Amino acid sequence: MEAVEAGMGISDWHFLSNIQHHHLCRFLGLEDDSAFRVTFVYGLNTPAERAAIWSYLITEKTHNTSVPWGIMGDFNAIMSSMDRQGGDSNWYSHMEDYPNYVSQTELIHLLATGMHYTWHNGRPGDATILKKLDWAWGNQQLLTQWSLAKATFQTRLSSDHNPIILSLSPPPLRKPRFNFLNLWTEKEGYEEAVTSAWNGVAYRNPISKLTTKLRSLKEFLHQLHQSHTYHISARVS
Repeated sequence: MEAVEAGMGISDWHFLSNIQHHHLCRFLGLEDDSAFRVTFVYGLNTPAERAAIWSYLITEKTHNTSVPWGIMGDFNAIMSSMDRQGGDSNWYSHMEDYPNYVSQTELIHLLATGMHYTWHNGRPGDATILKKLDWAWGNQQLLTQWSLAKATFQTRLSSDHNPIILSLSPPPLRKPRFNFLNLWTEKEGYEEAVTSAWNGVAYRNPISKLTTKLRSLKEFLHQLHQSHTYHISARVS
């Protein structure tokens, strides 16, 4: 763990992990003494093993009535039948535990964007099973202090779960600064630029590869715009 922490290259932060409780270290967190509490959840596979999570949430609710509290992670449970696709379609009695305890703790489902199903069983075709097992919740104090808090569920990388980014104060929306002009397709060098961008090397997941290549092409189009079509209406006049 010392080597991992040193490799992060982050100073003046406190590292928190569950290495003392699990040899695989399922959690590694960092905090900088902000007045904000986060609980990270890893739900085990059986209803009996998950009971400890529900008991913890009920207990901690009373301790966090005046503290902004966020709860996020892999609960290994779904809220309703709409949160799964494929596999066993039955709704068993133990599946009521999660929605019931969320209701008792009065947790608020944070605004979420991105992928809905956050877990994939890794099998193709008819054997595919998708579920929303990862969630982000907050108490009333959290939403009072950060009314725009939201969770973004990103594309899976090496894990079978989608990463979650919790943003307390999302940046304001900006108007698009890039517009594609159809006449660029008729300019010399356009086809070559597209081919070059698409043949370029890009890494990570398919979406990241796509955006990397689009950024490469955007640089060429920006230069083309500056040379030929910048303030085109004024130039025509």
